[in-house]
Amino acid sequence: TTLDNEKWLQWLKEDGLLQMRATSYTNRTDIYAAFGLGLLADSDVWNAYHQKTVSNATALIEYAESKGKPWQDPKTQLTYYFEKIFTRETVFDEKGIDPTKDNRSPEEWCRRILAGYGMSGWSWQTKNEVMNSHIAKLAQAKEYLDKYNGNFKYKELCNPKFTEDPDFSNEDIWLNKNPYKCMGQCTWFAWGKFYEMYGFDPGFRGNGCDCAQQLCNAHPDKFSCSYKEVKAGAIFSADCAHNHVGVVVAVNGDQITIQEGNLAGEFGDILGCDSFSYAKNDWHTITVDINYLHTYYGNVLFANPK
Repeated sequence: TTLDNEKWLQWLKEDGLLQMRATSYTNRTDIYAAFGLGLLADSDVWNAYHQKTVSNATALIEYAESKGKPWQDPKTQLTYYFEKIFTRETVFDEKGIDPTKDNRSPEEWCRRILAGYGMSGWSWQTKNEVMNSHIAKLAQAKEYLDKYNGNFKYKELCNPKFTEDPDFSNEDIWLNKNPYKCMGQCTWFAWGKFYEMYGFDPGFRGNGCDCAQQLCNAHPDKFSCSYKEVKAGAIFSADCAHNHVGVVVAVNGDQITIQEGNLAGEFGDILGCDSFSYAKNDWHTITVDINYLHTYYGNVLFANPK
């Protein structure tokens, strides 16, 4: 009833334990994990005077199941917060604050929730590194919620559609936001495809051979570079002798499926730079052996999603 509970439990037993050791919960890496909206840790909830009630993550799952909804549903998570968490007098760091009635900015709500619920004793006007790091996520949160139109589809919200063909009808990505103005180049294609998959700027601006490393440098919390390991959703850069970049959309053992642009080489660059109609047809999807990719493009570097 919770869609991917088996995968959740598997993660807790394996990668979850390792990842949580990097958090502040180093004393109990056997039970803590990020869950739901924000860090709703699977920690113990104490009602009063050493009386344990339930664990946070368990409470969220039980609430969702009581409503007949999956716990991943954004609306269900928000409703749970308002009904079960945001009922305390000081949760918004000030009595009388009501998110269902008061018209305040998203930044103020973010600050008040962190100050009242997450860092009790702070003021919503506190300005420090921790507060700023939360505020910096507002644009990302809005982008996530914009995808949610009331019809819950967990896969569409959370899992990038790597294998789909590029949507060149979205000219905002391919023409307006894309920093590579020479249409048809491999860098132009890889930047646009990445933005379609993840919804944010990969941060690379260099030649094809530079892109993977620049992506890891721009987003070290989300991507890591490797010459050996490859994951779906990775950006790959050929060595500088080949100077190429592409996108890994699927991995099946030693077989990897890639999408790449500028198939016509220099001739394509000349035609594609000023021709969107040409550039959006100068790409393909192929499946190759990973050893073949290294042979064809030299010492390939992969920027893998974490």
